Amino acid sequence: MSVARSRLAALAAAAGYPPALLKQIADATLPGHTGGRLREAHIRQLAEAVDVLHHNGYTASTVRLLLDDYQRRHGERWRERFWTSALRIADHRHQHPELHGDSNPAAAATAAH
Repeated sequence: MSVARSRLAALAAAAGYPPALLKQIADATLPGHTGGRLREAHIRQLAEAVDVLHHNGYTASTVRLLLDDYQRRHGERWRERFWTSALRIADHRHQHPELHGDSNPAAAATAAH
């Protein structure tokens, strides 16, 4: 298993995100991907997406609900709006650890493997 795939697996396990959810996150992250095996660059992007969502404190069920809601409410621009919101939340949490705790899921997941 490549380093990128190992990192993705560790991050997904730490977040509690099952394979079916990773497919949904991949669809949100890689809109041009048409299925099949992901290239290493895509795996790295997907790992970063999982890290952001986990850092935001999103459980698997929350991610599913958010993705479905953004698709329903925002039409073709749902991905842009979803990631704009998720990245703003991640930035706020990073800038204000006194409010949210100093969590770094990526470091914890990587250290575990």
